[in-house]
Amino acid sequence: FGEKAGAVLWLFHGALTFVAILAVATPLSPSSLLEPYGVTPVATSAFAAVVSGYLVAFWWSNRRQVVGIILGSILVFVLAVSSVWNLFSFDADAGSFADKVAQKILTDLGDRHWFVTDGLLDDHIKMLADATGKNVNLVSLARDLDEKYRERLIEVVEAEEVGGSKNAALRLSLSLGILPFVQDWFASDPSVVKEVAVFGAPDLWYSANIKPVPEFLFFGADESIVPDWGAWKEFDTILAAPKGWGSYHARKVSNPVERLRFSLRRHIGFVANNRGVYLQDKKLDNEAFAMYELVLNEIDHDNICAIFNEVGMIGQNHAQAIAKKRELERMLKSAVEDKNRRYLLWRLGTFYGYIRNPDAFIRLGHAWARSGRPGDALAQIRRAIDFVPTDKRSVLFNMMAALYASGNEQHKSRKIYESVLEKNPEDHDALIGMMRLQLMNGDSQKALDYLQRATKSVKDERQARIELAMVALMKNELPQAKALLKKATDIDEKDMQAWSLLAAVTIQQIDAEKDEREKKKLLKELEDEVLQAMEKRAKDRFDYYLQATRGFILLRKGEEKRREARDAFVAASRTRPDIATTQDLVLGLDISLDD
Repeated sequence: FGEKAGAVLWLFHGALTFVAILAVATPLSPSSLLEPYGVTPVATSAFAAVVSGYLVAFWWSNRRQVVGIILGSILVFVLAVSSVWNLFSFDADAGSFADKVAQKILTDLGDRHWFVTDGLLDDHIKMLADATGKNVNLVSLARDLDEKYRERLIEVVEAEEVGGSKNAALRLSLSLGILPFVQDWFASDPSVVKEVAVFGAPDLWYSANIKPVPEFLFFGADESIVPDWGAWKEFDTILAAPKGWGSYHARKVSNPVERLRFSLRRHIGFVANNRGVYLQDKKLDNEAFAMYELVLNEIDHDNICAIFNEVGMIGQNHAQAIAKKRELERMLKSAVEDKNRRYLLWRLGTFYGYIRNPDAFIRLGHAWARSGRPGDALAQIRRAIDFVPTDKRSVLFNMMAALYASGNEQHKSRKIYESVLEKNPEDHDALIGMMRLQLMNGDSQKALDYLQRATKSVKDERQARIELAMVALMKNELPQAKALLKKATDIDEKDMQAWSLLAAVTIQQIDAEKDEREKKKLLKELEDEVLQAMEKRAKDRFDYYLQATRGFILLRKGEEKRREARDAFVAASRTRPDIATTQDLVLGLDISLDD
């Protein structure tokens, strides 16, 4: 190489030697430096291994020279130090809790050989099952995007003849995704009650109209099984946490092994809270309160749902809850006033458990419905009905009917609306629901009759003007409809529904107008006044009414704007996936665009 190049090469080898020394298991190694941040140092360790291999090869080729002897001595020293360091720092017991939890799951499964999981302990469960000769099939919701996994699962489903006569249909569902498969399986196969358990998603049972039974670490559906909560004393040690520990603080834990341990502890609190709700449904209030107390005093001090459930028992005049009223008020106040503790209601059910409160279930039902999951919404509303006095159930029945209609189950929807109207012929929501069903069937006259009946019972002035405008619109009295809607937007400038109906009336005027000059004038009014007003008043650019209106306007601008119109309807359908007509528009435009 020459003297200069040789000197550079020797410096390079020296730098690599220094890197190798730092990169092994010493206090300056990647393992030691990155462990506090919960990062597994795969890349840096791989780099260290490559460097060490290179140095060994270089040393071997120069082992008889002075530099080779020096380099070899350094490598031997580093290897000896790192070996001793690893020997004393390695602790196999640190993660043994995962195997113990997996073993408890296998024991509690009993004869059930299907387990729906979140992927957290799958490897531990499978290894222990293989070691003990137990047959258990895992369905991991976390591996929905893994095509190879789904293909293998399809083979198992076929071999086990899951679903009996529905096996072929279930295999088709599985080819679409893990979640559709589980939902279709639970809904179509009565044997799942005796054969399946679910780790942390009890809503899967509810969406199939099956009541989940919280056990100890998972949710079955066989009410004859009584879990042994005496096992908690052992698991309090296995999943050890500081005294008074709460999962709210677990987010600060960086070590991945500790984070997993705390996650499993929080999960047991989640199941225990739901066990309390289950016992309350059975009218076993004392046992239920004991479960909530177990959660808050021993398992997870920060389980907000258990706090809400104990507060709810004060309203039911439960003696123990009343005695604890002041402490519960303090706990609730502390949680509410903490600016960093902000919970989404629909997330609480999957993280801390259910709140046995009909208002909460109704709001949760709304959240599921707007997210395009009517099955889950219906499950929540059915549960709320059990807790609401008979004379106040019409609102929930109307919600159920609307959800059935959105799922194209019009006969079920009609039946519910008719039952509501039998008890109260002037029920506004039921009349509006029947109007929509008649429109779906193409009977505009009957739809108009129901709408006119509904307008008589509406009390809100703005809503009354909107519905009267809809009557005028259906009668093709466009100027009157427009005047009513302008007054509605004057009453509430932020009412995006009223603005979108005003846009719809203007679009209908454009379609009916034959004079091109008037047509352009109306289109300018639509864009410069109505659309701009909507853009100013919408909460964000993804507002459903704004995007849908923009899509309809773009459709009036010619074929070259169809793609932009399609994109606007796509944005609208993402915001409100529960509105099927918007998705139909997207599909129609996809076809016309050959996309």
